[in-house]
Amino acid sequence: MTDIPTKEPLSFRAGDTVKWKKSLDDYPATSWTLKYFLVIQSDQKIITASPDGTDFLITITAAASAGYVVGRYSYQARVENVGGDKTTVGDGIVKVKPNLELATAGADYRSHVKAVLDALEATILGKASSDQLSYSIAGRSLSKLSPEELIAWRDHYRAEYLREERKAGRGRPQKIKVQFP
Repeated sequence: MTDIPTKEPLSFRAGDTVKWKKSLDDYPATSWTLKYFLVIQSDQKIITASPDGTDFLITITAAASAGYVVGRYSYQARVENVGGDKTTVGDGIVKVKPNLELATAGADYRSHVKAVLDALEATILGKASSDQLSYSIAGRSLSKLSPEELIAWRDHYRAEYLREERKAGRGRPQKIKVQFP
């Protein structure tokens, strides 16, 4: 069996079981309850941790995570005791990734940046679909941008996409140039 992480996940895939432990010296599980509140635009989830000695065990079942909306959830971790005292003990962002087993035909899991980049490149090549031409940048549809504007926007979105890929650990790392005296 694998070790259970002691930090909140940065990301997980919808439909997977997710577990982590939390140790809070000032708020032992013997007298406090820990809850995680996860919020995305169209969804909110509340996860109540289970006591594990004085620590907390947080579990999201596979069935529960299958119902999560794909995207970036903001979370807040709060403890509460029987006296009604409440304290925030953590917050952050967790990304829920798509589970292709649960995907339907025609699902598009590209990031916004990648979808716009693809639309720009198709427009420049003269092979844009009507869906791609419906993208709007700076209040104007792609079909209404000049060739110079299309290329400028393509370069902008290409740089954004490369940053996205590097951040995700894909693509080539940036070169670091060093000069010695």
